[in-house]
Amino acid sequence: EGVIEKAKDVTQSLSDFKSKRVSGDTETASRETASLPPSKVSINETPHDAHGREFVEVSFGKDVIPVSKLHFIKLKKLYTMHNAHSDPNLTHFPSRLYTLLRRYVTFIGVDPMAHGFAGGNMHAAAPENVFDFLNKRLTVAFEGFASPLNCY
Repeated sequence: EGVIEKAKDVTQSLSDFKSKRVSGDTETASRETASLPPSKVSINETPHDAHGREFVEVSFGKDVIPVSKLHFIKLKKLYTMHNAHSDPNLTHFPSRLYTLLRRYVTFIGVDPMAHGFAGGNMHAAAPENVFDFLNKRLTVAFEGFASPLNCY
């Protein structure tokens, strides 16, 4: 076997291991939050970090997940657009937002409470101006692997 084949085997083994662990963690979190009463999740839109940048804290009990203000606004707008009939008063938005964020934090392996957000961040979303350029200059109209955090 060549080096490339061995690297593929090792990568696949690590990926399978991580997927099983993450899938279990995500499944547990999903079960626990799927039936959350909306009042159990809180959203604090006023925090600032040490550099004065705004972010939002989404909390369930002692689990606090910070998210950038820009991502929060984007996620709320997407939720409002796609749930106007089923949840017009955004009653379920906090618990659904928490579930989404907890899923990504668990999957990516980032500890948002650790200094510098320590962890294995593999979610490399491009900034909006990149998507704008791709759309306007290159007529790219879709993304094959978008998430709510990095969709255009």
